[in-house]
Amino acid sequence: MKQEINFIVDLKSTVDTGNAITSQGKSVLGNEIKLNELLAKTLEQNLVNYNNNLTNDLTYLFNLINKAQIVELLNTHLEHFFINNSSIEKNAIAFKSLVLVCKFDEEISKEFKNSNSVLLNFEVLLKNNEYKFFIKRIDFMDLPLEKTSNLKVKKIDTDMWKFLVTTNQESSTKGALQFLSGLEMLSNIFNDQSQNDKLKLRQLKRFTIDFRNYNKEKKSDEFFLYYFGDKSLKIDKDPVKDLIFLLELESSQQLPKKHTVIYSYDKTDVDIKVDFEVQSEKNKLIKIDNLIDEEVFNCETSINIESGLVYNKTSEKEELENNYNKKQNELNSLFDKVENDDQENIESKQTSLIKEIKEFAQKLVLLNKEISKLESNIKNLKNKIENLKEIKDKAKDKIFFEVKLKSLRSDRKAVVFEPFNLTMLKDKGWNASSFDKGLSIKYNRYAAAMSNFAAGNYKNPYLSLAIENPNSITNSNIELKSTIKLNAKQKLAAQKALGSSSISYLQGPPGTGKTQTICAVIDHVVNNDEKNVLITSSTNEAINNAFDRLKELTKDNPNMIFYKTIKKENENGNNIFDNTTMYKHFVSAIFENLCPEVDDKSEILSLFNELEELNDVEIDELMFKNFIKKENLKDKLVQEKYFYLTGESLDSFMKKAVAFSKEEQEEFLMSKFERAFINYQDKMENEFDNKIKRIISSLSDNNNIVDFKSLKAKFNFTSSNEVEMFKNLKLNFKKNYEYSDIDINFANIALKKELINVIGLTTSASQEIRYGDISKQLFIEYPIYFEIVDEVSKSTTLEIINTMLLANKVMLAGDYRQLPPHAELEKIKDNDKGITKEFIDYVLRHKSDNTIPSYVVEYYINQKFIDDLNVPFFKKHALEINVSPNSINTSYTALTDSYRFVNEIRELVNISYCDNEKLECPQDFDSSKFKKVILDFGFNSDYPVNIVDTSMMDGMFYDYVKKTNQVICDGQQTSFDQKMFIDSSREIISNSRFNEYNAYAVLKILKNLIKNNPNLKPEEIGIIAMTRSQANVIQQYLNIENTFDDKWKTVKIDTVDNFQGREKEIIIVDTVRAKRNLDSNKEFLKDESRDLSHYKKIERLNVAISRAKNKLILVGAFENHLNEEVKSVLDTRNGEEIISPFEIWYKKIESQLGVFKLWEVK
Repeated sequence: MKQEINFIVDLKSTVDTGNAITSQGKSVLGNEIKLNELLAKTLEQNLVNYNNNLTNDLTYLFNLINKAQIVELLNTHLEHFFINNSSIEKNAIAFKSLVLVCKFDEEISKEFKNSNSVLLNFEVLLKNNEYKFFIKRIDFMDLPLEKTSNLKVKKIDTDMWKFLVTTNQESSTKGALQFLSGLEMLSNIFNDQSQNDKLKLRQLKRFTIDFRNYNKEKKSDEFFLYYFGDKSLKIDKDPVKDLIFLLELESSQQLPKKHTVIYSYDKTDVDIKVDFEVQSEKNKLIKIDNLIDEEVFNCETSINIESGLVYNKTSEKEELENNYNKKQNELNSLFDKVENDDQENIESKQTSLIKEIKEFAQKLVLLNKEISKLESNIKNLKNKIENLKEIKDKAKDKIFFEVKLKSLRSDRKAVVFEPFNLTMLKDKGWNASSFDKGLSIKYNRYAAAMSNFAAGNYKNPYLSLAIENPNSITNSNIELKSTIKLNAKQKLAAQKALGSSSISYLQGPPGTGKTQTICAVIDHVVNNDEKNVLITSSTNEAINNAFDRLKELTKDNPNMIFYKTIKKENENGNNIFDNTTMYKHFVSAIFENLCPEVDDKSEILSLFNELEELNDVEIDELMFKNFIKKENLKDKLVQEKYFYLTGESLDSFMKKAVAFSKEEQEEFLMSKFERAFINYQDKMENEFDNKIKRIISSLSDNNNIVDFKSLKAKFNFTSSNEVEMFKNLKLNFKKNYEYSDIDINFANIALKKELINVIGLTTSASQEIRYGDISKQLFIEYPIYFEIVDEVSKSTTLEIINTMLLANKVMLAGDYRQLPPHAELEKIKDNDKGITKEFIDYVLRHKSDNTIPSYVVEYYINQKFIDDLNVPFFKKHALEINVSPNSINTSYTALTDSYRFVNEIRELVNISYCDNEKLECPQDFDSSKFKKVILDFGFNSDYPVNIVDTSMMDGMFYDYVKKTNQVICDGQQTSFDQKMFIDSSREIISNSRFNEYNAYAVLKILKNLIKNNPNLKPEEIGIIAMTRSQANVIQQYLNIENTFDDKWKTVKIDTVDNFQGREKEIIIVDTVRAKRNLDSNKEFLKDESRDLSHYKKIERLNVAISRAKNKLILVGAFENHLNEEVKSVLDTRNGEEIISPFEIWYKKIESQLGVFKLWEVK
């Protein structure tokens, strides 16, 4: 061991850190930042005895490595280990992606800040019998202090390094080549021999590269659009039809016929999905040269006209100036008259001349403004002419058409199209293409991530091993240091995550405290380890939920500095976590730290009564004539305090008070102290503001936020009255806060000094933090120690790997019994012309040029890549890990104590979980917080779970169907779902199915709930529809229903996918499908066996029923569901289990008289 480590120390002169920037590093850093600076920063952040000299610090580090207890050498490259032509030096053999892992005992670990292991990421170059180490990165981690069991991890000892310390350089080089060439790749995860080939990483990597190339080719059909209208056009979710636009094409491009495109405009960062149709016979070719020439002619004409006006105005100005000077001289001569002249006459002439001079001066001012404005107009016109000439030159290879668009709508937010003018052609208009820009950017990032993963460019060296074999993950027992309250299993999960050598798995079903556990882990990492945490998820909503909970649990900790890459409010519109709110959250935390509880006392008198110096003196006894204790009035402290608060002496007040009645005394005293309170609050506010500014200023000079443990001392409160005043100041801050320069200053400092320690971004977002002109890339410039992928069950393999590369340790948190991943690409259906079809067409076009091998072409044609894109990464690993329920030696923890819902709902949810992971009622479960909800359909109205069976239409709805005359009704009352409205005059809203009878039933249930639960609030109810069309129909029914107050029209109505992660007191689930359907083509009811495969996914059903806390109401044609014997697949560690969820639910609820048949309800 000694010789091996000494070899590294002896080689420090050949360790090159200045040029060893990896290709990934170059793309991020360019030439602006040297790797030396990043290494120096890393050492500064992690070495206790850092001395600000890179050479000395590296030597110091190598000397510590000499004392390592365990040293392991890993080859983290997953495809090719060495290359014959290094990118660093030509004609050299480069062994890339080597990691030396050095683990230390507790004593040596004291030399590091909250770490026990050092990871040297390096390359070795062999050339001309010489070899060099090139350090790429140094990381510091907490790792289990034991040897890794995998045989591909080389345990370094003296014998293995004998060849490196030989005096024969040539022999040493040959030995190095032989040794390093024999070093196996740590994982086979990118080849078919992998133990975990179900992830298909090699195929996915290939797909991301081919899909990136497809998008590059697809991008060539981009064109530009300009609105050809007279005034601004606002577009939102409601489609606007028959709009005239100017379409700009390259001369080589064909005129598009019909598209569904995405419009994106860089200045507003908006994507607008548009349906438009271009009909060639209606197109008008626009001669843009003629328009430009005409506009240039108009500009030149205007210049000539305005130049003439300038000439005339200038002449007029010269004449005015002459008259002005004459009058001024005349006035001056009057002042020179001798005293014996007619004084009165002189003064009269002076007054008249002054008036004339003022009028001349005013006219001159106006003329100067007019001339200046004309000259400015002329200048602008000349600039416009130059721009037009430049535009004309650039447009010579373009063609322009006036086209009519079929329809236009914005999916995301309202946008405004300004009317076209020629100067817009210089900056381009709205970028249009069938090329999906957002999807292209996302998969470009995935392609880069997969390439980096294969090349060994990731933070945790054991990552690939952990993915290939999750049972190989080792754990150390780390004490959790967090003030956040956890139960036993939550605490165990947090400890496993912190002690894991790589990945940890947190299985957190609804209400089990998954987010609480995540917050405790973050609290430990930020406040104990003083390192950064990344929270990521497929959706912004999941990140918002985690941020909101963490903010609430740590609201008194100013050291938690949040940053989220996208400015987006949560469902309640509360917190935004971006650079504009950092200062607001920071100051709010200081307030909470100093005054954790807000007292609502309204009487000013009570504030004075709490003065510590006067706590033994009743205010009546002190202030009112009949109860005065004179010895107290002589107390200097009492007199000074009164003067400080009121501005007058106590004696002075008492003299005035003698003449008052007791009521008058009290009224006078109250008004006096009310004014004093306002004055004192203003004084405190100014004082607090100055202290905050000093704290912010100190951040500029230090790398750490000030120590808030002594915060109270910094603000120097001397009495409980000051504390009370401070509480009111806190309320005023929250009420009157406005964004200002101090927010900008704080955000700049936080980013520059790397004070941001809780970062949120989606799994496909750009991996950087940015403010203004400052941006820092997370992998290289802003290191992430711990990453949490929340709601991970919905994340694809590509999403997960894209972010896992960033962090030293990763926690995957979710519930694999919730919705699985769903990639944007779907399998081709009949007459489908979507992205998948276009991509396969691209593949077939390139089959002949051998750019895509035949076996890969077959893989694409069979659409196997769609299945691979949707492999449930989290579920697969969760079921694969050998689980020991209470063991620290596994990386997996399943939380089972569920606090969300009542027992009756818990029993229904439990059919989705295996025996050892079924939800349990916690010992500290408080059932009293769940109020009874009444649904009065005749019996057992307060049972927490109900089924409202809609298999048959009730009389009222059946009469409506008969009266429409748009459908053929054969006398049956069997219910149906639809692809068209019963009233065929209404517009079809979607291709997915809906059910008007169920929508009618849902509204009937809602009315019943409102009537029988007077304290019910709209925000306590959620309505989940199994299709998007049904959600829209229910919303339409609710909007036009005139028996509801407007507030009830705000009830949340959405799909299962969008409800994941939410919870409501009451949930109504609409299953939509019925026995029969109303066909959109034939317009009559058709009796047939229905496709109910949509309900065979137990995860989807589980999400729907597990959103309810207090009352769950299932609406659907249950008789049909039972007759069709809907089956669901439940994956277990022992294989697949087939269950019948509708049958199980029905039996349980029916046994408690909780089933209502709507057609029998009166």
